[in-house]
Amino acid sequence: MPQKVSKTTTAQSLGVSRGSLYYKPLRPLQDELLKKEIHAVWLEHPAYGHRRIAIHLKVNKKRIIRVMRKFKLYPVLVRKKRSYSHSPVISEIPNRTKDLKPAFPNTIWVGDFTYLWYHGRYVYLATVIDSFFTLLLEIRARPIMADRNAMSFAITLYPFALA
Repeated sequence: MPQKVSKTTTAQSLGVSRGSLYYKPLRPLQDELLKKEIHAVWLEHPAYGHRRIAIHLKVNKKRIIRVMRKFKLYPVLVRKKRSYSHSPVISEIPNRTKDLKPAFPNTIWVGDFTYLWYHGRYVYLATVIDSFFTLLLEIRARPIMADRNAMSFAITLYPFALA
């Protein structure tokens, strides 16, 4: 005759709570119907995910997610995710200082400028770096770039560089 084991011991050996041994799904019939409705939507729109299915069926998205997980349902077509990374910009201007190693400070300065989105508008930022120390000598920012020409913008920021 098999030995009787208590519910507590069974639950502990399975690694679950004792209450989960008594679990009965609340809506198996409604879940089956919703599953069929999801498949019907996918026949029309194979790329719809849980959000659009919920909107289409006018059902809460949490319920759609639960049913999709329960029955391991996935869209037939998976949309490509948008890539927000910018491709590297290849400059037409050659970098003439790339292979130069300055012997003294203040012999080669390199500069760059860019624009940043800051408090709802673009701010133009220009920098000057000493190549000997790789030290940032100067940084300046302007809310507008009066001239679209980059060189004239740099000259207006750094008139001392022309001397």
